[in-house]
Amino acid sequence: MAVNITITGMAELEAGFARLGKVPQVIVNRGAVAAGKIMLAAAKRYAPEDTGALRRGLINVKEKTSRPGKKVVQVSLAADMNDTFVKRYGPNKSLRAYYPASQEWGWTTGKGTPHERHHQGWHYLREALDFNKTELEETFVKVAQQEIDKALASRR
Repeated sequence: MAVNITITGMAELEAGFARLGKVPQVIVNRGAVAAGKIMLAAAKRYAPEDTGALRRGLINVKEKTSRPGKKVVQVSLAADMNDTFVKRYGPNKSLRAYYPASQEWGWTTGKGTPHERHHQGWHYLREALDFNKTELEETFVKVAQQEIDKALASRR
């Protein structure tokens, strides 16, 4: 199914990129980081809170890319909290469950029918994206446009 998305200010942003010529990576980086901060705050807001460890463990990770004009900022989990998130269970504690994944997608228990055993997850990352998509897009466009204006002003 095709989805048609209209981003407010995108035409002006593309015109700014055209005036600059080659897109400076710093513009893309700053826009992505600004949108990533909003996504991280939303993910922490929607994450279930029992002990608070899941919310404390959410961080932004900037992926390294070799493609110019591309930047990915991903909400991820802090590696130093892995011991908190991995739970061992079963015979001799040989099985492992990853708490953040089960909170996002759900989990099953050993009792009842298959329908009764499955517990829906909280879908906190999906909701953070769905409910804030417009704000994320607008933030990226706004920050990138500001950076383009700065770059064009410095050329004069």
